[in-house]
Amino acid sequence: MPIVTVRPLGVELEVQPGQTVFEAAKAAGYKWPTVCGGQGTCHMCFMQVLEGNDQLDAIGPWEAEGLEEIGNVGALGECRLACQARVQGDVTVLKRGVRLRGPVDGHRKD
Repeated sequence: MPIVTVRPLGVELEVQPGQTVFEAAKAAGYKWPTVCGGQGTCHMCFMQVLEGNDQLDAIGPWEAEGLEEIGNVGALGECRLACQARVQGDVTVLKRGVRLRGPVDGHRKD
C-alpha cells in the first residue's frame, strides 16, 4: 500500500487504492486544514510535494483551476491540492497544520 509522509508532523499515512491525500488523512484520524471539507472549492488544502510527485495522478482541470487561483505557489515548488491528488505510490509532502482529531474537533480519539 502506498505511504504518504506528511511533514513537519512526520506522520505516515497508508493510502487505499483511489484515495486522495486528504481522504487518507481523514481516514487515519487526522484533520487537514480546509474550509470546504475536501470538495476542492476553498483551495486551503494545498500542499508542497517534496518527493514522489510522479506518484500522484496528473492534475485535472478542477485542480489546475484551484492551483491557478492560489497564485504564486510556484515559489514553494510543486504544489497540489490534497483533496484532488490521488496517490499511486509513496509520496512526501509538506503541510503545516495537520493534526490528530480530538475532542475539540467534536470527535473522540479511539
